[in-house]
Parts: sequence; structure tokens; C-alpha cells
Amino acid sequence: MISSQSLSFLSNGVFQLSFTNVNNVAFSVLTSTNVRSLRLPCGCKLKMLYSVMALSYPTIIPGLRSPFDQVNGLVYFGRMLDKIRLHAAGKLPEDWQERLGMAQGSFDWRCCQFLHIDYAAMEAETLKGSSDEQLLAWAFANGRQPSEDEIEVWNAFMTKRGWRDAGTQRLNERLAEIGLPPGTVQTMFEFIDVDEGRLKVDVR
Repeated sequence: MISSQSLSFLSNGVFQLSFTNVNNVAFSVLTSTNVRSLRLPCGCKLKMLYSVMALSYPTIIPGLRSPFDQVNGLVYFGRMLDKIRLHAAGKLPEDWQERLGMAQGSFDWRCCQFLHIDYAAMEAETLKGSSDEQLLAWAFANGRQPSEDEIEVWNAFMTKRGWRDAGTQRLNERLAEIGLPPGTVQTMFEFIDVDEGRLKVDVR
């Protein structure tokens, strides 16, 4: 019988599972989340252990739109506004705090970098009650207004993030957090929609 366990993501969908049994004998195995019925030395199966470690999902947050949704042709911007408003109203999960705003590499950070705006200033302007379209116009006026070609490149980059790029490992880590194997979805936008209940997946 297992008395404790831990899971560490290594790379390319490979995980190290470490266990200690009731006799304080430690052992570990390397495996992939695609292997749903691995028999461990203790006689337990991976799918049993994995389901215990996984976080519950979906996380339903009323008023939070999909990252695919556009404001005047720009993906993600509206979602960032939603998060600002929901955070101010105390309606975002506590563990989301570190991913808000200017955490380097976050989608909020990338959006502000793309528009050359300061997140704190964007936050303050949003909480004045302006519409999405008015806020995008404010961002263009106080930062920069990208060309149609630049917006097309932005949309393509954001919607494909996680697909065979530097974000793939993080995507697999996030999938593992909710008990899904690598390859369940191909992009971070798709993962967000799965995690928040907008996209259904069938994992057998």
C-alpha cells in the first residue's frame, strides 16, 4: 500500500512518479500520461494514482470569455479585460493572481507588449467602465495601433501557441494538472477552453 506519492514532469510527456509504501520503502518509475494502466511495483495502477493527483475541472467562471473571442479583430484582448473586471469584483480564483498582469510570458504580458501599453494603466482605464471597443481605442491611442498585417500575425501566434513551439512543454504540464494526457489538445487557447468548460474532449 502507498503512503505517499509525488509526480514530476520531465519532458515530452514523460513523468516521474515517486512513491513511498507503508514500510518506508521508496521507489519511482518513468512513464507517460498516455499509459493509463501501468502496473506499478506495489500492484496499483497509474490511472488510479493519476486521477488522485489531478486538479478538478472545468473551472467555470461566469463572465470570462474564450481567448479566441475577438475585439475589433484582435484575439485575447477582451479576455484580458474580463479578468481585470472579475478580479476587481473578487470573482477570480485565488491561484490566478500570479498569472494576472505583467508576469513575463503570460498572455496578459504578451498582449500589453504587443500594444505597447502598461498593464496597470490598462487596468485603471478598464475599471472606469468603458466598453471593450473604447478600451481598445484607448490602447491604440496610448500605446500603438498595429497594422492589419501585424494583427494577423498576432492572432496566428496566439491561437497556435503550444503547438510544436516553446510553449508545448507548458501545455503538457497544464494538461497533466487536470489529468489529461499530452496531445489531448494542441494549443494553449484550446486548453483554456477545455479547462473552463467551453470545449469538450473525449479521452479514452
